[in-house]
Amino acid sequence: MARVKRGMAAHAKHNKVLKLAKGFRGRSSKAFRPALERLEKAWQYAYRDRRNKKRNARALWIQRINAAVRELGMKYSTFMNGLKKAKVSVDRKILAKLAVENPEVLKTLVSKSKSGPSSKKIAPKTSSVEKKVETPKVSSAVKKSPSGKAPSASRKTPKMTAKKPAQKTATATKKPSAKKPVAKKAQAKKK
Repeated sequence: MARVKRGMAAHAKHNKVLKLAKGFRGRSSKAFRPALERLEKAWQYAYRDRRNKKRNARALWIQRINAAVRELGMKYSTFMNGLKKAKVSVDRKILAKLAVENPEVLKTLVSKSKSGPSSKKIAPKTSSVEKKVETPKVSSAVKKSPSGKAPSASRKTPKMTAKKPAQKTATATKKPSAKKPVAKKAQAKKK
């Protein structure tokens, strides 16, 4: 079978990486290894920031809604709560767009959120029949343990007494003598 050399594939792979790394500083756009490392890091940043972009957009929408609603004498949180209670489902992106482009419509939404829910309030359900559960009574003379046996009379709880400080003994503790490590060369000579 013929010998397979992989120079063509490797060269194509290197060129692909270097093409993607165009515009990077220094060797990161010229040499393969730093270019690949820089690209991998760039892809990590891109992955992270695609999520951060959504987070920042939502924060901007909230700021715009809050600014527009405060001009109409209401706070953002109470406005959103009022919309929810009035069962008006408009997302923050649209509300922010309305705040910038069409403030008259936002004004009507603010008045709806101030008025609250249009439907009647429903009282919480209460059950007319309450079930009474009786607990079995245990005689105070003999209390049984969970295993079903009466506790033995020999077991008594210890009384709390003030402890005396422990006295130090006069015997000194012996330290083990440190052995010197035998050199490997000396062991080899003995053999």
